[in-house]
Amino acid sequence: MWRKFMLPIHKQKRIERLLRWRVCDADGDATDTVRPDRGAGAEADRSPASANGEAAERTLVRSVLNTLELDALKMLCEVIESRGDALGSCVTVPKNEYVLRSKSATPVVLFCRYFRWPEVDCQSRLRRLFVCRGASGDCHDCINPYHWSRVYSQVPESSPPPVSGTKLSSLPAERCLSGESETVVPESLTTGGTYSSCDDSQRTWCRLLYRERKRRVGPDWHARGPVQNVFYNLPHEDGVALSDVCGQHPNPEPDVRKTRPQIGAGLSLSLEPSGVWLYNRSQKPLFVSSPTLDPPEGSPASEAVHKLPPGYSVLVFSWTEYQARRRSGDAHHELRDPRTAVVSFAKGWGAAYKRRTLLECPCHLELCFTLPIDGWR
Repeated sequence: MWRKFMLPIHKQKRIERLLRWRVCDADGDATDTVRPDRGAGAEADRSPASANGEAAERTLVRSVLNTLELDALKMLCEVIESRGDALGSCVTVPKNEYVLRSKSATPVVLFCRYFRWPEVDCQSRLRRLFVCRGASGDCHDCINPYHWSRVYSQVPESSPPPVSGTKLSSLPAERCLSGESETVVPESLTTGGTYSSCDDSQRTWCRLLYRERKRRVGPDWHARGPVQNVFYNLPHEDGVALSDVCGQHPNPEPDVRKTRPQIGAGLSLSLEPSGVWLYNRSQKPLFVSSPTLDPPEGSPASEAVHKLPPGYSVLVFSWTEYQARRRSGDAHHELRDPRTAVVSFAKGWGAAYKRRTLLECPCHLELCFTLPIDGWR
């Protein structure tokens, strides 16, 4: 009988523990760094309108948490307190709409605002991650905030413009492309791109090469499944653990030694009908350059380097953009390997940074997409 009375107390403790993890910084700016909310006492330091809005948001989040089972609350605590290192499983609730600060908000928006991005105001600005299987028709949706990401735009409203950087032709010459037999290619671009009916689990759609400055570290890794994770050290995660190969470079430069731990949860690549999406799982920005991300009117002599904040996703390689640039004879496209993207962990390069070229960055990846160009003309 005692279990019957103890369970609500355990649930309430978990709920109070979760409610302390509202995301905000000292200036009220949005951040993807999770830190405990100071509770009701902090609201006295804010304007009455802001305090009332946050109190209403807290009440709505509590009302949704009250409907969850204890196991779901425990899992959400683990996910949020790990800052997404553990993605956890789906937590589904009935779809609904609440009025929050004179705007309607779904449960997904409510939880993403509270635990990750306070400025998000509509679900269309969010993207469901590959790991999420929580949607159940039009009735339920997943409210695990780490099953969602924000979508990076090439012309973001509040982010700095892309900066010029080094050409990929400056990378050490290595063959980054496999044979045509190891590719995954959309059968039809005009119908939205469906995958080949062959066994994609045995096909390589991307090769990954890790470098520390100019030095190659570790072997080539081949992405064959629908998702490829790259991280520094996550013991219970499947993927490429860069900590396992860093011993091959035992005496790195000071900036390499400092940057390695900042890789953290790293990134995830997912193969989808529109192309390859990259999700920044780490707590540091990623700096990304891709032949299909460059602005069409960009200078042929340079490439755009995009700063991808934590928690954001970007279509790092677009099938349709790749095909369009090949067919148009884009001169900028011809100056570089049209199927290779690069990602630098935590450190940018180019005119806006002290590192002028990619090879000066302490830790970076080359993503070599194995797509047969001849078959796309």
